[in-house]
Amino acid sequence: MKKFLPALLMGLLLAAPAFALDGKDLYESKKCSMCHGPAGKSSNNMFPALAGKDATFLAQETLKIKSGDRTGKMTGSMKMNPGVKNLTEEEAQAIGEYLSKQ
Repeated sequence: MKKFLPALLMGLLLAAPAFALDGKDLYESKKCSMCHGPAGKSSNNMFPALAGKDATFLAQETLKIKSGDRTGKMTGSMKMNPGVKNLTEEEAQAIGEYLSKQ
């Protein structure tokens, strides 16, 4: 038993990265690239490029949009993808981390 617990803890620590959210997968599955471009490199001035921006800033702004505390330039039928409505804080941070490294 004395060896089991440390071995179990070590296994969990090594497996932790496998449980981490993948920002790239989330960015693509939530269809963010449709407007913000591949890897956040928008070529359309109607949609801001997100690549290289601060991860925390991106996550906070995304959550503000989700809550309705921030609105963008888009009006009428052109609003932020509905996928943002279901984002968790952790997912927003993972996407922000991914985009900050692009």
